[in-house]
Amino acid sequence: MRSILVGLFNSAYPLVSRTDIGWKVMDTYGYAAEDFCQKVDAMEIAFDVAAATGGGGYLAFIDEVLAIFDDLYGRHIAVAFILSLRYTRNTQALIGMSKFPTTCHIEIPVIRDFAGNSEFIERVQRAAIAHNGVPHWGQLMGTYIARDILDLHGADLTLWRQKLTHLIREGGGNRTTFSNDFTSTYNLGAA
Repeated sequence: MRSILVGLFNSAYPLVSRTDIGWKVMDTYGYAAEDFCQKVDAMEIAFDVAAATGGGGYLAFIDEVLAIFDDLYGRHIAVAFILSLRYTRNTQALIGMSKFPTTCHIEIPVIRDFAGNSEFIERVQRAAIAHNGVPHWGQLMGTYIARDILDLHGADLTLWRQKLTHLIREGGGNRTTFSNDFTSTYNLGAA
């Protein structure tokens, strides 16, 4: 299984180093018609590159992800995924992923319908939390809880909530404006 997956991914996703406008590098899908490619569930986690000094941070996270895969493989539990790394400069957005001077984004698409997916995703997210990985708001992050988000964003999250409250009041809304299950789960709503 490992040889087949490595061969498949190496031929389908060749190692490419390219500098260009972000969306031109990241989105190569044609959108013209269904290509019947395998569907995936994906998570993206951002890390402070400076925290990798001494073998920690995102480098330790990658080692742990590979160890999780090896454990599943050793127990004959199938999972298929790839790791994609992208580096960015910091953002001024209060609770943005690229919050570090240099951020390494690690995207992990997991091919659906493999027996080990649930365990793999949960363990990878727990590893990300342990290594201070900032999750992508629009991808898998179900293992994270509100406390994890507060630990990652701290005062920026508090300021975010204050600014959101101000925006809602100025616009004539109420506490439930911009509120949904997701914002409630991660305590992202108005203060």
